Amino acid sequence: MANLAYGEGSHVVHPKYGLGKVERIVDRTLTERTVPCLEIHFSYHDMKLTIPVDQVDRSGLRKPISKKDTNDVFKVLKGRATFDAKRRSAKRVADYQKRVRQGDPLSLAEVVRDLSRLALKKTLSYEERKILSEALRILSREVALAKGRNPEEVLLEIERIVNR
Repeated sequence: MANLAYGEGSHVVHPKYGLGKVERIVDRTLTERTVPCLEIHFSYHDMKLTIPVDQVDRSGLRKPISKKDTNDVFKVLKGRATFDAKRRSAKRVADYQKRVRQGDPLSLAEVVRDLSRLALKKTLSYEERKILSEALRILSREVALAKGRNPEEVLLEIERIVNR
C-alpha cells in the first residue's frame, strides 16, 4: 500500500461534501486491478464515499485547517466585500460555484462574506442562497473542528461577523 497522507480516523474536507472522517482504508477491485481506497464517512449527509488513493488529489480532498489558520478565515470574513451587485445573478453564481468547488477555506470565507453582504442589499437568487448555505455549512464545521467548538456556535459567530 502506498504512503497515505490520510490515515484511518483522520478528518478530511471534500469540496462538495465538507467535513468527513476516514473510517478505513480498504482494497477494492476496480477494472481488473486492486487498489487501496479511502472509505470516508460524512456525518452531515449520513453518507460514505470511497475514493481510490491515486485519485485523492483529483478529488479535491484536503486536510482540515489548523486552529492557527482560522485567524486568516476570520480576517477574510471581517474584510471588505468584493461583489458587483449590478452583475447578472447567473454570472455571480458561476463565479461563486467555481470558488466553492476549489474547496479552499479562504475562498469559502470570501463566498460567505460576499453573498451575506450582498443579501443585505438585495434579494439573493435561489442558486445564490444555495451556494451561501453550502459554503457556510462547510466552513463552520471545519472551523468548529479546528477550534474544538460546537458547529452551531461557530455558524452563529460567522453570521454575526458577516451581517454587521
